[in-house]
Amino acid sequence: MTIEEIQTRKENQTFDCKSIQIAPKALAVPIVAMANADGGVIAIGVSDQTRMVEGINGKEEQLNELQHVPYDFCYLSVRVRCEYMPCIDHEGKDNKILLMHIPASGQLHTNQADECHACWRQKQETEF
Repeated sequence: MTIEEIQTRKENQTFDCKSIQIAPKALAVPIVAMANADGGVIAIGVSDQTRMVEGINGKEEQLNELQHVPYDFCYLSVRVRCEYMPCIDHEGKDNKILLMHIPASGQLHTNQADECHACWRQKQETEF
């Protein structure tokens, strides 16, 4: 996957972009949804509104909080693999984004509000 593919790929149940400014509690929603469905990838540092590459350099505090979301805001904890992708940000500077790889889980996960966000897989299973 390249940064260009990330910027142009349509968001769906297996792919999402999120700003580095996202609240940790809000990031738990797509993590839980992907874990409860078919898994997926979340690109942190790319605005989901504009697809502008913000990057994550210099945002260590926010990055640390976001990397703890699968453990602090998800019940049961979601096993996430993190990968850093080098890129050029919207200011033309060397930067990187964080790719959170979320595997499909055999267990049901919820966020802190006890919401499971498993609608896609559950809907499929109940329709057939």
